[in-house]
Amino acid sequence: MKCIEKFDPISLFSMYMQGTGVPYLGPAKDGETKLIGKTLGIVNGSSWIALWVNFFGKRILSGVKFVNVGNEGIQLNFMKAYKEDRQCPP
Repeated sequence: MKCIEKFDPISLFSMYMQGTGVPYLGPAKDGETKLIGKTLGIVNGSSWIALWVNFFGKRILSGVKFVNVGNEGIQLNFMKAYKEDRQCPP
């Protein structure tokens, strides 16, 4: 786990919060005029995907606020349903 020791946790979380826009309740402050004020909800299968959704989403849909929901529990439920040959998503 030496790699983790190289990270400054305060900087890591600060950059994450800036990138996702989580601490801000209002609409995006800049972007495409017709998209500012729009919100897009995303259901993720893992919590780390939210970072990628925000990173690429802000480049593709500039001005949209992304709201991510989901965690590893969703991913595990999908995997279990698939393994048991049930409908996926369950």
